[in-house]
Amino acid sequence: METNNKKKAVFAAVIAFAVGAWAVHYYTVTRFTKLTPLMLAARAGNAAAVERELRAGADPNRVWNESGFRFHGTNRTGVTPLLFALESGGPGAYSRAPVVMPLLESGANPCASDSHNGSALLIAVQMRDLEVVRALWEHDRQGCLKALSSAAMSTGYYALATGPEDPDSWKLVEFLIDRVAQPGEADHPGALIASPQPAAKGALERLIARGVKADGESLMLASIYGKAELIPWLVEHGADVNAPIAGFLTDDTGPPLVRAAANPNAAGIGALIEAGADVNAVDAAGRTALSSLVCEGGCSTRPNPLCEAQVESLRLLLAHGARRAGTSRFGHDIAWCLRDRPTDPYRADLEALLGESIAAQGAGPVRRAAD
Repeated sequence: METNNKKKAVFAAVIAFAVGAWAVHYYTVTRFTKLTPLMLAARAGNAAAVERELRAGADPNRVWNESGFRFHGTNRTGVTPLLFALESGGPGAYSRAPVVMPLLESGANPCASDSHNGSALLIAVQMRDLEVVRALWEHDRQGCLKALSSAAMSTGYYALATGPEDPDSWKLVEFLIDRVAQPGEADHPGALIASPQPAAKGALERLIARGVKADGESLMLASIYGKAELIPWLVEHGADVNAPIAGFLTDDTGPPLVRAAANPNAAGIGALIEAGADVNAVDAAGRTALSSLVCEGGCSTRPNPLCEAQVESLRLLLAHGARRAGTSRFGHDIAWCLRDRPTDPYRADLEALLGESIAAQGAGPVRRAAD
């Protein structure tokens, strides 16, 4: 009797294990993935299989994992065969164009986008896959990719800025400039200004020689990153030293000098002033370059590079006629900002430069960036 009970227990355990294994398989493979043969072929880069599935009537716009139980907590949505095809690839011989082309010719949406990796166009630009970028752009019958042209241009410049000079990156960027960028969108080479790569300066010069204009963001970044020698050259090639440039927040909009003062480099601040920056200009939040230096950051130790740069930059502004005016981001005046740095070892240096009765000085109209 005891032996029969043991057998029954073992049999029940085997059945329970089998049911559990089936449930795991169902929810993690069948229900979770829902990968069609076309999706699998696209992901594998198998162009022949992709064409075969399309001829058999497979839907090139079928979306993966849009319904049903999502095991493992996945929330990735919107993935089509086209986006599966772009999960790997690269320039030249690694291009996914042989897979992407038949999908597009069969009606795949070139503006497809998923919730994790973004749009097909930007993925292809990131991979420097020029042939796919070209195919997507040429198959965009509705013009929906135009909304991504600026982001594509920035991504292309980033590719130039993050590595040594590469022919594939150049071919991609030149296609973006010639075919994708809307008027003025190529004139923002800030990624090359900020880049520490030695090849970035040569790439910037090549772009300028090709007709790309510099902008105010380029001036701001040249100042912040201590590339003061570039500032007069950038102004010569189109950068406006007093035009407001937008930030992530609306009240960040302001001229390069005010924007650069939040992360000061004394040589860069000096170069902007020498290039004609208005030392009393005001941004959308009411900040001047002077108030940004005093209000946007402090130090707890000395010596400290940030506050050394604040003091030296403040000295330059005052020497070139800066008024003791402007506020913090939150509307506090300069006197309040100084009081808000009670233990800052550089407070005395700032007070000595600014003098007494700070709040009463600097009367006169201010020019906001939005004016």
